[in-house]
Amino acid sequence: MTESSSATAKTSFVSAPDTSLSDQDRLQALQRSGLMDSAPEEVFDRTVSLASRLLKAPVSLLSLVDTERQFFKAQTGLAGSAAEARETPLSHSFCQHVVQQNAPLRMSDARTDPRVKDNLAIRDLNVVAYLGVPVRAPGGEVLGSLCAIMPEPREWTDDDLTNLTDIALLVESEIALRESLVHVEQERTFFRDVIDQLPIGVVIAKVPSAAIVMTNNVGLSLVNEEVSAEKAQDYRGLGAQHHNGARYKPAEYPLVRTVVEGEVVLNEPMLYRRGDGALVEFEVSSRRVGEDQRTAVATFVDVTDRKQAETSANEARAQLLKVLEATSDPILFLKQDWTITYANKAFTKNFAGGRDLSGETVWKAFPGWKGNPLWHAFHDAVENDVMETAELFLEKTNQRYEARAFPSEEDLTVFFRDVTAERQVVETRQLLVRELNHRVKNLFAVVSGMIGMTARHTRTPAEMAKALRGRVSALAQAHELIRPAVTQEEIGQPDVSLQNLVASLIEPHLTHENDQITIEGPAISLGANGSTNLAMVLHELATNAAKYGALSAPQGRLVVRWSVRADVAYLTWTESGGPPVEHEQSTSGFGSTLIDMSVRSQLRGTVDLDWRQEGLVVELCLPLSRLQA
Repeated sequence: MTESSSATAKTSFVSAPDTSLSDQDRLQALQRSGLMDSAPEEVFDRTVSLASRLLKAPVSLLSLVDTERQFFKAQTGLAGSAAEARETPLSHSFCQHVVQQNAPLRMSDARTDPRVKDNLAIRDLNVVAYLGVPVRAPGGEVLGSLCAIMPEPREWTDDDLTNLTDIALLVESEIALRESLVHVEQERTFFRDVIDQLPIGVVIAKVPSAAIVMTNNVGLSLVNEEVSAEKAQDYRGLGAQHHNGARYKPAEYPLVRTVVEGEVVLNEPMLYRRGDGALVEFEVSSRRVGEDQRTAVATFVDVTDRKQAETSANEARAQLLKVLEATSDPILFLKQDWTITYANKAFTKNFAGGRDLSGETVWKAFPGWKGNPLWHAFHDAVENDVMETAELFLEKTNQRYEARAFPSEEDLTVFFRDVTAERQVVETRQLLVRELNHRVKNLFAVVSGMIGMTARHTRTPAEMAKALRGRVSALAQAHELIRPAVTQEEIGQPDVSLQNLVASLIEPHLTHENDQITIEGPAISLGANGSTNLAMVLHELATNAAKYGALSAPQGRLVVRWSVRADVAYLTWTESGGPPVEHEQSTSGFGSTLIDMSVRSQLRGTVDLDWRQEGLVVELCLPLSRLQA
């Protein structure tokens, strides 16, 4: 309704900045309240009736104002078309001034007030004396006005204003309560949506009644039935049973024991007769949750298909713990005050040595994380309410983990994934690109050496061509052995013997007529992985021997011997007669790095390089299982 105050009337009107009726925050709050164009409600009807009685005013309105009209959510004493329509345009509104001023408005005679004397409410609705106070949303936005109206002049007292203000506060409390209930329902819906996305059954019960208040979709699917209100209350209609066929008593259900006794149940087996008659086996875990421990949660998974006969209590317990954790990836739950609320077995094993972390702050449990990328990711996720990722390196185990932090209302969930192998693949690929360049340069050097040495030890061009062609062909054959490893191709070739591998890789470098080479050892069949990785090592040693070692001098000698003991192959590469070795060579060069990576990382073996003055001696210890893989 309209409001104005007499120029001579006594008023408690407080001057305040005008608030635009089209203010978007105010209009959104008005829409959010759901009161515009809604049906009459007793709770609001009582407020205008109370205002009318206390102020002894024939008309009282609860008016909500938008940009074009005022809507009467509640009214008493109003007659005519305005009462029937429950609204008027702003041309008949005094209440718009209460909204604009965000303050009470007190007028003893609107007909003499220059602000509203031309307002049509005076003529059409017989509004003369007006007292109105703001009605605000929980956020402080003015939604409208609670007002009292007289058809004749009246001096409104301070008690009148106080009484009307108190009643308006009751209206505001009702509006705030409704908005809170809407928020609660939204949060409940969100929570239900999240629970329904979990791949395991979830049941939530109240403490201390044990009444089931929620079962997620997966849980209903696992039991193949709806959980009725009766079953949810007394558990008697549910299908859990013992191995002898007897049904569970209500007190035997893990969730009930958790509610009544506070018991924490971990991976307890349960036979269950589903709604379709099938007998399945679940593994059930339950515990109380929340700071007030007023809620109990049970989770269960169907283990029927993967459950195996267990021969000992230790095997049964190991299987139960494995199913309970449900994942081999470490998982961490944090509150936004950084308290650890849950750490799964994989996490405590990999990061905390199996220690229980519940209740500790993450920064106290892991002080080394402060200030590192993980610390920044956690804080950014919480502050910006977005998923953040970071990498963590564990020096003790030489592992790399990718951490993904997902924030929610009050919690932070962090999933860790071991990316060590992925990073090793990337590093290996980078190394192999360098290896390709290295090999090309070496091939040119080897071919150049072949040409020079062959020219010095042949008498005719035809003899030189024949010898050179054979050596280049052998070089190509050796290169074919290492090509799959260099280019990362899938290997489909049959196994090769260690004898043939060594001979094929050394032959291209035998450029002297009196080359002395010994290759001996028991027959060993190499698999695709073993042959390609060992070929990389032997090719590197042969190339270096041809450039700097025993194969670079006519009097040089090379002995390659191997033996097998206890499923381990011991191979020795011994050079002598070449140029003297004046000092130990660097182990940080590309060739040494390649040998070390191939032996230690790929073949899981050991390598020892001894730079003796008479020549290089290399000792390799290689598991047969890796060579034959």
